Amino acid sequence: MAMTATKRKKASILRALRAVLYLSSLPLVVLFFISKWHNSNSQASQVSLPDVQTPPNQGSNLTVWEILSNDESVSRFAGIVGKLPDIVRGLSAPQAQFTVYAPGNEALDSFYFPPDPPPFFGLFLAGYHMGPGPVSPVRLRSAGTVSSFVNGDIFFTYKQRISIQQNHDEITFNHEAKYLPTDGALSSAMNGFVHHIDGILGLPNSTAHVIRTRPHLSKLREGFACTRLAESIYDTNLHVSQTLFAPTDVAFDRLGKKATKFLFSRWGRPYLRTLLKYHIVANQTLFSDMYWPHNGSDLVDFHRMGETDSHK
Repeated sequence: MAMTATKRKKASILRALRAVLYLSSLPLVVLFFISKWHNSNSQASQVSLPDVQTPPNQGSNLTVWEILSNDESVSRFAGIVGKLPDIVRGLSAPQAQFTVYAPGNEALDSFYFPPDPPPFFGLFLAGYHMGPGPVSPVRLRSAGTVSSFVNGDIFFTYKQRISIQQNHDEITFNHEAKYLPTDGALSSAMNGFVHHIDGILGLPNSTAHVIRTRPHLSKLREGFACTRLAESIYDTNLHVSQTLFAPTDVAFDRLGKKATKFLFSRWGRPYLRTLLKYHIVANQTLFSDMYWPHNGSDLVDFHRMGETDSHK
């Protein structure tokens, strides 16, 4: 029991340190992009910016920060960003390139703020609502995900993605915040874009949380438990990331009652374990349009690859 408690304590400490490292790196990431863009053009061209698809409005005389700070409809969000001098400096740099996804005042009015938030709360909130590179309204309509400034792995190689859904004439972010089209002058800056959204973006749930809580994945959850695969999936200390191709209860039903009953029996569990392992990719993260190899290699942008192939 003592050894188990010690292991849990160490795991908690590691998670806490990991969180602190993520958050403390945000200003450094912003300053990194600023410094790169202040170098010569030849040096800047070597920087890999996955979402740089559309140049910013070269005719605008305002920076991203000037547009954001002078827009009354997003004044509450601008107030949060304004308390972060490193980020303000970045958004004010004419040669840098950024995109901000700014929640309106109504979204922040309805958002629950902790009574005594930690010092990094505003930094995290701001960092997940902006990212490197100019992402235009046109680009939003073809993108599957866009980058934020929040780190997505413990090695600071990749940035958390924000998913984009195309719903007829609407665009949503992370299935929760709608894109609010604005006048071009309110969105296009000399160094990027400001997009208005009607909600606060939250980090997606972990794969473990999804498996544990989704009713339509109950048989998969049972399968992971009885084959003891759940231990490796739920313990984040055993992997950097993971991608699960999760068969639903309907998918299991299609196997037929006899096959399903056998797989979940004592004699069929070894086969079930092998089958389920085929649906788990450890230490690899696959998005709809992006792939993180997690081995130090550059991320793979499927959207850019498609554009390259179409021009051949």
